[in-house]
Amino acid sequence: GVYVQRPSFAMVDEDVQIRVNAGAWLCEAALWCQWRHLGNMTATSFCKVLTISASKLADVVHMKSAIETTTVTYAKRFHERVTLSIPPHAPWPTDLHVAFTETSDLLSKDVELNLLGLALNNGKIYLDDNQKLMLQNELSQGKCCLQCDQQDNLVRIVALVALQIQSESGDIFAQVGSWSEETGAKASCQLPGTKRQRGELPHQAVRRLVFDDVPAFDNVLVFEGFEHSVEHAPSPKYGVDTTYLKAVQIAALLDDNDFPDLAVAECRTELIDHSAMCTLGDIFPRDVYAMKDSKNKKILYTWLEPEQFERLRKPETQSALNAWIGSLVIVPDDIEEAQACFAIF
Repeated sequence: GVYVQRPSFAMVDEDVQIRVNAGAWLCEAALWCQWRHLGNMTATSFCKVLTISASKLADVVHMKSAIETTTVTYAKRFHERVTLSIPPHAPWPTDLHVAFTETSDLLSKDVELNLLGLALNNGKIYLDDNQKLMLQNELSQGKCCLQCDQQDNLVRIVALVALQIQSESGDIFAQVGSWSEETGAKASCQLPGTKRQRGELPHQAVRRLVFDDVPAFDNVLVFEGFEHSVEHAPSPKYGVDTTYLKAVQIAALLDDNDFPDLAVAECRTELIDHSAMCTLGDIFPRDVYAMKDSKNKKILYTWLEPEQFERLRKPETQSALNAWIGSLVIVPDDIEEAQACFAIF
């Protein structure tokens, strides 16, 4: 079939056509809220359509308290996502899709703990005691979810958010390492990020990330939208495969002059060998800033061009990045003093 939206009754600038394949859900939002349809659906071949009555579904759900409790949780979270699906945090909802309404986002931890128990009891998966405990703890803490794929295999779902702060010139504020008195410096080129907690929307997780990890940027950013990606990978540590749902929040400084006055790490260039300098090329030298996160860990950041950011993420540059980050002198008192200043304001 074909689903069509027009500017006369939907939040689109021009006609939009979307092909709808067999097995698709249509207008699920009408089960959980007062819903006005936002498009027209046309069959392009012979088909069968199964309809669900919202009122009769409610009557059936009320028959079992456990099912009712689970359904109420699902419905409340779905409704919340309908009301919060507003750009730039999420695309406008349609009859086909409401952002962030994957089953893993809507069910309670108790359902998924029961799902894990059933899979173990039925022999669908085997976990040793340590794997089982780690997975149960992650589920209880809301750090991951479980669901069955189309082959009825159990899959661990981890939702991630990252923050990509860009300057007017397009440079990226990248995390290049961390430092602690116990372990010293550790190099890693990535965007500031965190796991999205159960029931938490991406823009809510980003606000938590800013508050916890980069508080110096609170109130000086313009949020411009998300870029989404999905990755699948085996997870021997947990005994089940993992799907990563990643949302990257694009943000810009209100003005480049709003860049906070952060502590700058001193670089002892004599500790970096010639080979590392050649590998770093135009990336080195440059200021590296230090901030303390909510766990009292010192995180190191710098501005990088997009190409430089991608270059530093490659395995072949890891040794040079280690040398650079290992040459930095971190003064905790400077970090405390700088963060005390912007905390006041």
